[in-house]
Amino acid sequence: MIDDDDDEDDAPFDPDAVIEVPLTDELDLHTFAPRDVADVVTEYVRAAAEKGFREVRIIHGKGVGVQRRIVHGVLDQHPDVASHTPAPERRGGWGATIVTLRTPPPKEVDLGLRSTGRMRASRLLSWLLVVLACLTVGAPVARAEDPDPRVLEEAAARYDRGVKLYEAGDYPGALAEFEAVYKLTGRYEVLFNIALTQK
Repeated sequence: MIDDDDDEDDAPFDPDAVIEVPLTDELDLHTFAPRDVADVVTEYVRAAAEKGFREVRIIHGKGVGVQRRIVHGVLDQHPDVASHTPAPERRGGWGATIVTLRTPPPKEVDLGLRSTGRMRASRLLSWLLVVLACLTVGAPVARAEDPDPRVLEEAAARYDRGVKLYEAGDYPGALAEFEAVYKLTGRYEVLFNIALTQK
């Protein structure tokens, strides 16, 4: 006799519902249509790298090698792939591929002050442009050898306010605080924070 009182079966079936499948270090392509294999492998490798996997196994089957060639073609071009090789016999032999993923770059840069978050290439470019502009204009910044402790205390408080404003999405407010810190201390590291607020 089948028990029809299961609460999970009370919800109506939704054919368009998204079912979240846990990400593991193994992908079996036997359940996917051949036309979807390239996209599935691309997204799987991206997600695995994002989750922090260093090695994954992709099972493409032995067959005549069409899926294996598709998989290897995607892996050859994928930016998160360091290398790939046929699996050893105990892990599927030529019916599977072992993929070594690249180690992600560090997410924060420490410039001597507390970092405000992730640095992307566009932010780095903004930072470099600000530094170049300051060097080109030649605007001298007075900087005492031994700054007054009260000035440093005010700069630290303004820096902390700037970080909080940045994290809250108030980029103009953060910019004002970081510019004030730069004027108080003359520390070039603050230019990085100023560049981050240029959104």
